[in-house]
This record gives sequence, C-alpha cells and structure tokens, in this order.
Amino acid sequence: MLDGLVLTELTPEDKAFLERFKDCRHLSLKNCRLRSLVNFPVLPALARLDISDNHLEGSKKDLLAPLPACFKQLTHLSLSGNRLDMEAMKSNLIKLSETLNKLEVFGNPLPANYRELLFDSVASLETVDGYDRDG
Repeated sequence: MLDGLVLTELTPEDKAFLERFKDCRHLSLKNCRLRSLVNFPVLPALARLDISDNHLEGSKKDLLAPLPACFKQLTHLSLSGNRLDMEAMKSNLIKLSETLNKLEVFGNPLPANYRELLFDSVASLETVDGYDRDG
C-alpha cells in the first residue's frame, strides 16, 4: 500500500522497484496524485489494483492502455474518484474481460447509465460499484 505517496507520474526507477515484488497480489496507490499510468509496473500475479482518488482524467483512449498489458490476473479494479470518461474506460476495460469481475468507478464524470454500459462491454463483470447486473 502506497496510499498518499505523492507520485504524479511513475518514473522508470519506480517501475523497476515495484516490479521486484513479482508475487504482489494487491497494489494500492490511492490519492497519490497520479496523472498518468506511464511506467506502470508489470505485476503478473496482481489480482487487485486500487488507483482511486488520483488525477487521472480525460477521454484519451490510451490513458488506461497499460493496464491490460500489465495485469493478466486482475479481478478487482478501483478507478473511483478520478476524472475519467466512458471512452477512456470502455476501450481498455474490454481487454481485461477475461479476468475482471469487480469494478469501482463512482466519482468519475460518467453518464447515468454507466453501469449498464460497462456490463454490456465487459462480459466478465459481476459488480460495478457494488451493484450486480440486476441492481
């Protein structure tokens, strides 16, 4: 857990350091002021990632692009409290659809029907913000 550590952006040194923890199953970088996922560590065993309450924003489709490449076993992802729109999320979360089953995205500028859109896009999802497909 590295919550609250001011990082803004991960450096190549940060990436190398974090990648030493090859068996890491849960990484929390809440409220670290992250603006980018550049140099995000590749952690093949990671099942839970919390990058909530950061400064990730916009509709850049490539903003979340490192996630599918870095985490092949990710089941739980929290992106809450950022400024991500639906396009930034949907295009990359689809690539996690083999493993991702819990997603938290509240506190982002999303349309009213965002849960339905995410369930339709990512077949493996069981819950979005604690709600299942039936609400």
